[in-house]
Amino acid sequence: MTETGPAPLFLEHRPAPPWVLPGAPVFRSEILCTGLMAALPCYGGMLTTATLRGLLETQRSLHALGLPFACATVENESLIPRARNALVARFLASTASHLLFIDADIGFGADAVLRLLGHGREVIGGLYRSKRLDREEWVAGFAPGADGLVRSEPATGAVEVATIGTGFLLIRREVLTRMAEALPGTRHATDEGILHALFDTAIEPGTESSPGRYLSEDYLFCARWRGLGGTLWCDPAIRLEHRGNLGLAGDPSSLFALP
Repeated sequence: MTETGPAPLFLEHRPAPPWVLPGAPVFRSEILCTGLMAALPCYGGMLTTATLRGLLETQRSLHALGLPFACATVENESLIPRARNALVARFLASTASHLLFIDADIGFGADAVLRLLGHGREVIGGLYRSKRLDREEWVAGFAPGADGLVRSEPATGAVEVATIGTGFLLIRREVLTRMAEALPGTRHATDEGILHALFDTAIEPGTESSPGRYLSEDYLFCARWRGLGGTLWCDPAIRLEHRGNLGLAGDPSSLFALP
């Protein structure tokens, strides 16, 4: 620590399969971090082995670098927005500078976490597929500019998005404090104390002939942050797994030459 804050950590970010793809841009970063809190809504009190392995690997890596690491969970909360808001409150009560939301079914590695930190963005995440078998669909929406092109940072590979899922999303402390100040209507009482519903659901403004879309808690968070002039980014070089259960069916009679 210096007299004015944490000492900067200088890192070089390179391709690191399987979690950072070959061909990913190599860049150097100066990370200012007082600690990282991983926040996991765990409905049913469970997480996948892929998520657990990622957490343990991240803990080892950050410890080796001298960065404080904590993990916070909320279990058996059926309302995901309420779980996320409770985790935000725990984070703001800590001294950590960065909050990393991780869903309990996301597989990741420590190199992906360090790469997100290295970008130095206020909000940045990794992309993962939705749980669809009929097509490849990513949990994000991109933000073309006036020229029709998506804004990107060639040196680091970061790409601006309009929306992004919270399954693997890094948020700096000042984002949450600024949103809480700018959105006093989100303040509410709970059994745990006063919280801010920064994560909530809503329907976009629309008209009778063109009603607005229903926004999930992650996409409403994105809309609110962009409404305050903030930007959202992703790193498409980060590879994540989205674990789930598959329902498999078939025709066993095809194994036999039945009359």
